Amino acid sequence: MRRMLAAAVLAVFATTQMGCYTTRVAGGVAPGSQVHEERQWFAILGLFPLSGAAGNECRNGVATAESQYNVVDALLILGLVAVGGIAGAVACSGTGDATTIGSCMTGAANLVPQLIQPRTVRYTCIGGGGGATSAVTPAPVTAVSQQ
Repeated sequence: MRRMLAAAVLAVFATTQMGCYTTRVAGGVAPGSQVHEERQWFAILGLFPLSGAAGNECRNGVATAESQYNVVDALLILGLVAVGGIAGAVACSGTGDATTIGSCMTGAANLVPQLIQPRTVRYTCIGGGGGATSAVTPAPVTAVSQQ
C-alpha cells in the first residue's frame, strides 16, 4: 500500500511540476533561415550558467531566441532525480533503518535537480549569421511572449 501511495505521489508530481514552457524573444531584424539548438546547463535553481552563452556562432547577432523545457529536458531531470535518490540511499545505508534510508533517498532525489538542471535554447542569427563580417546593430526587442 505504501509503494502505491509513493507511486501515486510521484505520478502527480511528474505531471504537474514538469510541464513544458517556452519563452520567445524576437528582435526587429530579419532572422536567417537556419535554426540552431543547444542544451544549456544551470546550477542552483538556474541562477548560475554552467554552459556558454547561446549564439556565439552568430557573427551579426541573434535575431530570435527561444528558451524552453521540453520532453528531453524532463527526462534528464528524471535521471537526475534517480541518481540523487540512489546516492541518498547509499549515503545512509549504513544506518540499517528503513525510515532513515527513505528520508535520505527522498531528500537527495529532491536536492539534485535543484542544484543542476538543463534547458533547451533555439535561436536564429541575423541574416543567416555567417556570411557578412560587418556587425549589424539590432533593433530593440519588439516582442516577448511566455507560455
